[in-house]
Amino acid sequence: MVNTRSTDYDEIADLKELMEMLKRQREEDEKRRLEEKQEEEKRRREEKEKDEKRWEDKADKQIEIVQEEVSTVRKEVQARVQEVQEEIGTVRDEIDKKVQDLEQRIMKKTTEECPRNEHKMPIHDNKLCFEAAATTNGWNEQQKATELVLALRGKALQTLQNIPEEKQNDYSTVFGALELRFGSKYLSQVYQNQLKSRSQGSTETLQEFSTDIERMVRLAYPEAPEEFIKQLNVQSFIDGVKDPELQQALRLGRFKTLSEAVIYGLEFEAAKNVSTK
Repeated sequence: MVNTRSTDYDEIADLKELMEMLKRQREEDEKRRLEEKQEEEKRRREEKEKDEKRWEDKADKQIEIVQEEVSTVRKEVQARVQEVQEEIGTVRDEIDKKVQDLEQRIMKKTTEECPRNEHKMPIHDNKLCFEAAATTNGWNEQQKATELVLALRGKALQTLQNIPEEKQNDYSTVFGALELRFGSKYLSQVYQNQLKSRSQGSTETLQEFSTDIERMVRLAYPEAPEEFIKQLNVQSFIDGVKDPELQQALRLGRFKTLSEAVIYGLEFEAAKNVSTK
């Protein structure tokens, strides 16, 4: 009789051993797969780090190249800026020289056109010319006084003897003395009387007569408002015209300026001359 119990035990033992072997095999497989997975992750991580390092190196290289290009461009720009500044400086020097030359020419021209004050022209006209020269040359009050004294000649220069020495550098004082000695404003009453009796000469043209009327009005009323001067110019011109017919025609007109009255008078004379031929 076969011992079946012993056989069963042997089969069970073999089965257990097989199961243990399979278990160990499975554990080893899992361990190997885990190690392979870890190795793969490590490899990928290393490759990623290498890629990142490679990109960083490439970026650093690009940055270095860009910085070199920027530095080159900056040097070129600085060099060009320096050139432009030098060119601007040269142009500025040329402009300054031209301005100085122009100022000197203007100063020379103004000085030449303003006559030396020898009382050969009305002090009022001389003052206007001198004031224009002072403005052009940018003189202050003391410089104006100095230039005025240097411009005096003859009797005008002798006027300084009546001015205290400490006042001879005062422009207003010097010109005031000249006006007192030669100025027309202190003779205004004389000019007013002359203006009232002024009439057109037998050979005097309307233009010549009107010019003298305008001069005398200025001398007679040196400080009068401009509107008053205009009206008096017209009225004095009409009152002094020698032709009675023209004078009557002018009185009927309403002229705002002396020029309007003179133009009308010339047209009247021209028409009258044509009608008498």
